[in-house]
Amino acid sequence: QIERRQAGGGVTQSATLDDAGRETGLVHRGSAQLRAPTQLAASACWDELVEGYAPAHGRPALHGVPVAMSLCRSLGQALESLFLSYELGARLGEAYRVPAGEHVDGTWGTAVAALAAAVALDIGPDREVEAVNAALCQMSRSLFAPVREGASCRLLYPGLAASRGLDLAVAAAAGFGG
Repeated sequence: QIERRQAGGGVTQSATLDDAGRETGLVHRGSAQLRAPTQLAASACWDELVEGYAPAHGRPALHGVPVAMSLCRSLGQALESLFLSYELGARLGEAYRVPAGEHVDGTWGTAVAALAAAVALDIGPDREVEAVNAALCQMSRSLFAPVREGASCRLLYPGLAASRGLDLAVAAAAGFGG
């Protein structure tokens, strides 16, 4: 691992090197890149700044956009991450019906975030599939009661799903499969 520092000693970038000394693009816990998807996804819900796709009964972009915005290094990579993750979210949302008493945010969105992160980290198509599969194996359930009551913890549903998706993409890059 290498770190680049700015004047004053603050860490501005952290990278992992492969055996040949090339940067892999993988980020490390504690870096701003890792905190940003959680914060962006949670803040999108604060003022209900979210999109929707009616047939999906949810918001396919809510979990993927914050990840792509935080991790992608080029416009082309961002567009690929967004297109693929949105399509996955739209199809999962159409196929999965949230049971009564539960909320859609934070459920299948973890798989959306995992795919967005896997594309952004450029781990390859086979590893992308493993990241999505791992996310689907560990899909969370979000209760609707806090939403109904106006509890602020509901804002964390998509943020934690984005964070979990990123963790699963990093795990897939390391060889963990789902």
